[in-house]
Amino acid sequence: MCDDREDLLANLARFSPFYDWDYRNFRADIPLLKQLARDTGGPVLEAGCGTGRVLVELATHARCTGIDICPEMLELARHNLATVPPAHQPLLLQADMADFRLIHPDFGLAVCASNSLMHLNGPEQQQSALSCLRRHLRTDGLLVLDLFNPPVEQIVADDGALIQVDAWHGPDGIETTKWMGRTVDWVRQVQTTDILLSQVSPNGQHLETTVTFKLRFLWPHELELMLDAAGFDVVHLWGGYHQEPLDDKADTVLCVARAR
Repeated sequence: MCDDREDLLANLARFSPFYDWDYRNFRADIPLLKQLARDTGGPVLEAGCGTGRVLVELATHARCTGIDICPEMLELARHNLATVPPAHQPLLLQADMADFRLIHPDFGLAVCASNSLMHLNGPEQQQSALSCLRRHLRTDGLLVLDLFNPPVEQIVADDGALIQVDAWHGPDGIETTKWMGRTVDWVRQVQTTDILLSQVSPNGQHLETTVTFKLRFLWPHELELMLDAAGFDVVHLWGGYHQEPLDDKADTVLCVARAR
């Protein structure tokens, strides 16, 4: 495995204990994904399933499989999915979304939620992932991609600054504050996100965890070309899960594509 994937694994492992807290208030994607799971009849493949945030919502609507490169994330997913009835338990597998092969490539819906595709920080890796996903979808199956729409002016204004973006108190009484700074290589379209997670325990003990993620964003026309090359037709290109128009103000590039 190349060095960038080893770095990703190490950073995902460090971030895994914070992941569920980081996404504790985010459910905007669930209604649409549930509807698409019902419409396609499944089965559903989630690439980059993390701790199972999406799978736990979809498991009772369709047969689900989740893949993730990070074993620590998958271990947390198994714990989170313990509430799902045995008959609906998703299959969890450790695999790299850029290069994987499953036994039953007959999925009706594939999902890359929460910027998962962007963790592949080269266009060749992203194209490989899209091709892998196409091979695992039946004809007319759907692919949902959730990517961020880079706020260019804000990124330039905040370049390198460490900004507090979140804070929470866990059930163990530990107070966690999340700080984030980002810089962008605009030629390579890679945002480097540095995260500092500062924790204070009830007895006053301090602990800091640092994480760095490199995320490669895709401009919409580039995404359409890559999907076409992988064997997809774009059905919808929205600016969010409420089907907002995709424009400069949109936080999200939400793409629904159909396998041909």
